[in-house]
Amino acid sequence: MTNHINSHHLNSRCWRQVRPITWLLTKVVLLVIPIAALSSIPRAQIVNNSNTGETSEDSLTVSALALDSIGNPASADSFYVLVFGGGNSNSVVFADSGTSSMTGLDSVITGGVTFYYYSRKTADIDGAGSPGYYSGLIIAKATTTNLSTVTRFSFQIVSWELDNLGDSVGLAAVHAKAIHDTLDNGFASLAPVTVDSIAVNAITDTAIADLALDIDEFAGSLSSSQFESGVMDSNAISGWVWNTPAANHTLAGTFGDNLDSKVSSVSGGSGAFSVSFLAQDSGSLQVLSGAAITVRNIAQTAVIALGSANNNGIASFNLDADSFVVAARLLGYNFQSYDTIVITGSKLDTLKAVAFDPGAPASPNLVRAWGYITDIAGIPDTSATISAVLNGGVARVTGTIVSPFTISVTTDSTGYFFLDILPNEALTPTGTTYQFTIVRSDGTILRKRLIAPDSTSWRLTW
Repeated sequence: MTNHINSHHLNSRCWRQVRPITWLLTKVVLLVIPIAALSSIPRAQIVNNSNTGETSEDSLTVSALALDSIGNPASADSFYVLVFGGGNSNSVVFADSGTSSMTGLDSVITGGVTFYYYSRKTADIDGAGSPGYYSGLIIAKATTTNLSTVTRFSFQIVSWELDNLGDSVGLAAVHAKAIHDTLDNGFASLAPVTVDSIAVNAITDTAIADLALDIDEFAGSLSSSQFESGVMDSNAISGWVWNTPAANHTLAGTFGDNLDSKVSSVSGGSGAFSVSFLAQDSGSLQVLSGAAITVRNIAQTAVIALGSANNNGIASFNLDADSFVVAARLLGYNFQSYDTIVITGSKLDTLKAVAFDPGAPASPNLVRAWGYITDIAGIPDTSATISAVLNGGVARVTGTIVSPFTISVTTDSTGYFFLDILPNEALTPTGTTYQFTIVRSDGTILRKRLIAPDSTSWRLTW
């Protein structure tokens, strides 16, 4: 009886000792479950990084969850996005924050639950855009509950564009190889043949490959009447293009129409004396190649000749003995409005210009980026938009944070514009670049990444 009682008391003491340990383990398990549900890591996707002609491969979309304390989807009012370096860079290449209306963030409600997702072009968030592996995270925070949810994502940029093999050049090369491999074995033993009036003197690997490329890209039809010489080579093709009579060039707006009516009507002149003009910077004495020079009669009612200065800054014309008005034009320089010249024989005349001064920037620590936007004929684009933004997101200058917001301007009546920005060498981290975007009035979009130098002014050229 005594042994039974002692055994009972012993078991009771053991139970009192074990029970708190079991309760503690239970609490530990319950605490781990919500924390494990706060993060997800999707598989990295390979993306493009084109600056022009963007396609779906040049962007990515990432879901951004907001969870409550027990792991259920909830609403958030603050968001933070960070992207970490690619290639040899091991730093933050992009950072942004804001509310649910921040750039790239959107949401959809399904079953009464709000789900967030973040979509951006790769070129906007990849810093310098070097090939490599990038990782990032999106933090969604609810102020009322003081809970934050982290969603991780990653992407990879490779050095070869995903759609290069799918363009016309890639397809033509693939087709040429396939046709070459098929025809080479069958035609290797054939003797020279004549097709219609075109003599084929030899069938070789190179000829078959070239023929395959030509067939792949050719969309018209040929007949023997089009090849009067009987042999199709570069000299014959040149003759067919350039030696056809003006009567064949009658369709308005075509290249042929410009050849025989527009170009031939105004050229270098047909006078008796050789007259040259030297376009020159009056300050530095630098020659100004590409300057457009127009020679008009003294009444300025007709254009006698026109041309462009060559690499030596010289444009030459054939003019008769007479008086003429000469006008020169080059973006970034101011020439004398009209230069009257009297021709009595062959001569060289100098046309002086003063370099355009864009003025000083608003602050001495800035650089004024300026330029002109014109079409191919030199006509100013008076409503083009030029914008600049730091590719790497947030940067610093002498301890002050520089916001990555975009600044933009519109060209004036002459196509002129300027932007006052910080030089890149003054920014931290090193290696920062600006992405300049030009949106022309015809809808054409141009983008280029450039480094702004540490100078008072900087002419932006494409």
